[in-house]
Amino acid sequence: MLVLTQLSVGAFCTATILRLFFPSDLLRELTPLHSLVALLLGLLALGASTMHLGRPLKAWRSFVGLKTSWLSREIIVFGLFAILAVIYAGSFWLPAVSRFLIIPFWRELSSSPLQNTFGISVAVTGLAGVFCSMMIYRDTPRTFWRITFTAPKFSGTTVLLGPATILFTMTMQSVFAPAIAAQPAFRHVVVLLCGFLAVAATAKLLWELTVFVHLNDRDWTDMKRTALLMAGVLRRVTIPRFVCGALGGVMLPLCCSVYSLRSSRLESSLLRCSANCSSATCFSRR
Repeated sequence: MLVLTQLSVGAFCTATILRLFFPSDLLRELTPLHSLVALLLGLLALGASTMHLGRPLKAWRSFVGLKTSWLSREIIVFGLFAILAVIYAGSFWLPAVSRFLIIPFWRELSSSPLQNTFGISVAVTGLAGVFCSMMIYRDTPRTFWRITFTAPKFSGTTVLLGPATILFTMTMQSVFAPAIAAQPAFRHVVVLLCGFLAVAATAKLLWELTVFVHLNDRDWTDMKRTALLMAGVLRRVTIPRFVCGALGGVMLPLCCSVYSLRSSRLESSLLRCSANCSSATCFSRR
């Protein structure tokens, strides 16, 4: 649930930033699918989150603890995020749907300024929801769940999986619509996303490796026990986790970026690279 919500928020933020700072016909063609994929993954995450509740039918009582409970705030903020995301993603499909159904004010709802406003609202509420998730863990007395540890992990996952998801949807579109990949802007966006993904993944992996510094602690601290556990009993999970993070988050984006600069054929190579980037970086988060 946490990974999917952070992925969805990251994808919406990435798509919104690209749309605001790189306004072009290409992004107008790409944004409908970007927003739809991010929306479906976000709704899937929110649906899975109900499994945390002992009595889901009483989730409406989250309003009662709004002043004191970060869990209540998370529920309400992500609920608002879902509503805004549905409106935002749906606005890109209104022109197509209006051919078959009568939808009042569809031209106004699908106007670019209003879409940008909704996009920013979705990104802000999504980031607020991720922040609430961080604070839920902060309220526990566990050392490894302090804000200094959860904030880089949660924000790092959002920053990593957002561009990886957008990169994947871009290549999916280029496979079924080769004319999209032929546009110069497509290549520029691919190189930008791959470069950003490689830098962000490197920073996150290096930061997470710092946990092993505590192996040298003289005292038997909580962090030393965590480091010993990861290096010992859980090494069969820890090693593949970092290897997949390095390959999918660093090496593949760099190779993809170099290939996109040299070759005029992007579709199949980018599809394989971005699929591996998405899966490997997601696995490295867990």
